[in-house]
Amino acid sequence: MRVPQEVSKWHRDLFGEPFMSWRSRVRSWEEGKLIVAAVSQANLAGFCVSRHRRRSVDRMSEEEVAQALDGPERESLSPVTRALLGFAEELTLALETMSSEAVGQAIDAGASVSHLRDVVEIVAVTNVVNRMTMTLGRRPGDVRPRGPG
Repeated sequence: MRVPQEVSKWHRDLFGEPFMSWRSRVRSWEEGKLIVAAVSQANLAGFCVSRHRRRSVDRMSEEEVAQALDGPERESLSPVTRALLGFAEELTLALETMSSEAVGQAIDAGASVSHLRDVVEIVAVTNVVNRMTMTLGRRPGDVRPRGPG
């Protein structure tokens, strides 16, 4: 499916600016990039995974990103980041069965309530964007359409 140029402008005007404003309030956006990649991977949103996996490498080596996203142990990450990734994936894949135990495990690992709030917001936004992107038929390697201006 070819994405009309109007979608690019709509995306930027109606979604882009509010998203960027929200993102500036997230306490640890570097950690957030990794969470976005993990949630996109859990949702099988290939286009989003390919874009956000690369962005996660800004502060981490490719090997660390691969271990964080593909490795079950995630040994190279801090206990807090490991717990937040697990929390984000559980929130994405098993919301109906999620228990207070998942929150307790993240807190025991050193996550704060504000960390958890950020993760909930990141997961919510990422799930919406993943579904929009998949509905528009975007695939890894697609170039983002550019509108006039």
